[in-house]
Amino acid sequence: MTQELQSFAGFPCLIFPASRALGKDAVEIQKKLESFLPGWNSHGSPVQGGFTVLEDRFVVVAHRPMEISGCSRDDLLFTMQDLGKTLGLEWMGAARIFYRDDKGPVVDVDRLEFKRRAREGLIRPDTVVFDTTVRETNTILEGRFSLPAAKSWHARLMEAVTAS
Repeated sequence: MTQELQSFAGFPCLIFPASRALGKDAVEIQKKLESFLPGWNSHGSPVQGGFTVLEDRFVVVAHRPMEISGCSRDDLLFTMQDLGKTLGLEWMGAARIFYRDDKGPVVDVDRLEFKRRAREGLIRPDTVVFDTTVRETNTILEGRFSLPAAKSWHARLMEAVTAS
């Protein structure tokens, strides 16, 4: 899992949260990224990229150098969008909150639903949440991508529920 990311320790990453479990589609994602990354460049200079799939839901793409052009970032985004269309999935934005429910799978909800589920006790301080706002590989390598809600920024959403 993190072996590919370890070679990018200290470098930026982009997280693509999928609208559903990837399952067998992870193989297609791997093929597409293995074909895309060797030709990735930023203003004519090569971008070294690596990727991993976490929790069967999140594709993490790391890169060096630290800064890449907007066009090279767009190249990756368009590649992922095309891939999503081909596989019948969407890459979810930051408006979605991902957590592991009591049955085990990773689920996603909007912020209002997260608050409602917290109020109903379906999401508790020990519920594992995933921080899709992460932008550095070290955060993932240090185990801060998935945390109990009480130890993540998600706790603020739960506090808002208990304070009202």
